[in-house]
Amino acid sequence: MKRAVCIFLCIVFCFTLSGCSPVIDIIDLIYANDAVREVENKPYFAFSNGTLFKDSEETYLPAAHFDAEQSEYSQYRSSIYYNTLSPEEQYIYLALQYAMENCYKNVLVDSALAADTDTVVKVLQHLALDSPLLEQNLRYVTGTFTSSIPVNILGLYNDYADFDGFYISVDNFTKEMWDKKLEAITVAQQRVDALPDSLSLAEKAERLYLSLAQSVEYSLYDDDDNTKVFPYLYDALVTEKTHCDGHANALSLLLRLAGIEVCEKDYTPEKEGQPGHTWVTFSLDGQWYNADSTNGDLIPKKACSMKSGYYFGFSDDMRHYKENYDEVTPACKESLYMEPDGTLYGIEGNSFSSIVVDAFVEREPCWALIKVFNYNEASVKRQIQRCADQTYSTCYWMTLDVADGSTMVFVYQKGLF
Repeated sequence: MKRAVCIFLCIVFCFTLSGCSPVIDIIDLIYANDAVREVENKPYFAFSNGTLFKDSEETYLPAAHFDAEQSEYSQYRSSIYYNTLSPEEQYIYLALQYAMENCYKNVLVDSALAADTDTVVKVLQHLALDSPLLEQNLRYVTGTFTSSIPVNILGLYNDYADFDGFYISVDNFTKEMWDKKLEAITVAQQRVDALPDSLSLAEKAERLYLSLAQSVEYSLYDDDDNTKVFPYLYDALVTEKTHCDGHANALSLLLRLAGIEVCEKDYTPEKEGQPGHTWVTFSLDGQWYNADSTNGDLIPKKACSMKSGYYFGFSDDMRHYKENYDEVTPACKESLYMEPDGTLYGIEGNSFSSIVVDAFVEREPCWALIKVFNYNEASVKRQIQRCADQTYSTCYWMTLDVADGSTMVFVYQKGLF
């Protein structure tokens, strides 16, 4: 109000000295004050590039803008994480999506929408899990700000509305990155369009999973200081060399283009320096299944009852990693193809070999999967030898530690790989 009064008095004084009547009267002044208050009473966002608060020119949008804003790219994302957010956080989510798609690196978030920078970061991470177009390995900085929004008064002068809150500058939101994502969408659509129409959704999901698991080389990026931004989705679909982020982004996009509901899952290790992981969960006929195309080593070399292997369509009981948001993601209660042939809480006695022999009888090439608690390597070796003696053949085996503390023991004969 004080700013408007000062401007008004200056204008009146100048016109008085010149002998002219002022063109702005007290009604205009009231209007100016109301216009500023109207802006201040509504939550806003600001978007910009360049160095924040120095050489960047902000674009201001009220949160209500996103009530009607329809992104053509939202069709590629899930809403599973979005739906867990508060209405205020959902506005931040849509604003961050807008910034990504329009290549705005800096986003200013009104304090009316967020309590702190952690809220903004949480929303950004939720968007990354919903959308295959946003990497899980995000590079950003956050902080607080106090600024002002210019409010034009009657086309004659600008007043300013108070604007404070939190900023996040996301290095991933660049035109170079976005252009690569658009190219990746084109490649993904071509791959989905090439699938035979006669395939069921499960068969399409399996084909798309295999297209990544069998052809994309798993490779870590040279990022010693954890500051670089890489086009993981593009690398998975175009260069065919990436790590788990690229696999998850690509599989998520492919499945969604095929008409399958999907979202990503992730795991952050408790100890610093240990690797995290990202994979996906997808839905068929109301049932949810996990899929992780980074692990192509268990895929059989020939068609068999193992189908696409351990890592396609597996249940939560078989997952290798814990989840950051297991209270949010749908539960995967069963596996699509592979279930353990038995669960043992100890592997002495005849139970282990009996399970393996029975499974071998039913399958060609032969394999068995046993979930074991209280795993002991020496005991397993003795059991494998017993299996070989009973089947008169060489038996091979491998193990996988499971998130619930058990160990999956995979026993197979020559010819499976």
